[in-house]
Amino acid sequence: MDTKFEIMYPFYIESASHSHKFSMNTFHYHLEYELYFMEEGVRNLIMDNKLITIKKYDVGLINSNMIHHTSGDACTRTLVYVSTNYLRRFFTDKTIKKLLSCFSKNKVSLSPEVFSQCKKMLTNMQKEISDNPKDNNSFITLANLLMLLGDESAITLGVNL
Repeated sequence: MDTKFEIMYPFYIESASHSHKFSMNTFHYHLEYELYFMEEGVRNLIMDNKLITIKKYDVGLINSNMIHHTSGDACTRTLVYVSTNYLRRFFTDKTIKKLLSCFSKNKVSLSPEVFSQCKKMLTNMQKEISDNPKDNNSFITLANLLMLLGDESAITLGVNL
């Protein structure tokens, strides 16, 4: 049975480690776009009737309202959820379309150096949100992160920027 999964905030970051095999209980969907940064381990991501394997240095890209499920072995991962309502607070529709262009793919494989850059951005956003949850500039770092993923996605597609 498909289940809707509500995220509590229009922009949210969650880091976790699973020390053993772990599978989500149900397929689910949510309004937010989801970025699944795989730091260690291998996971199977099922979405839209496709099986996508994500491993260290991969980013799974899950569109808004896409039914999905993950399973696999022990892992360390960071998830970012972002809603279009959150993005509309800061950006025009044209800019939002550009920022979300990375979601044209289901997965982006990054080099260790680029993944490290992304991890620093995630850490900076988490700190900024923790230090000042109501008024921070994490949207700027988020925009840079989405642009970086869009550029990497275009490179893996062989598109000239």
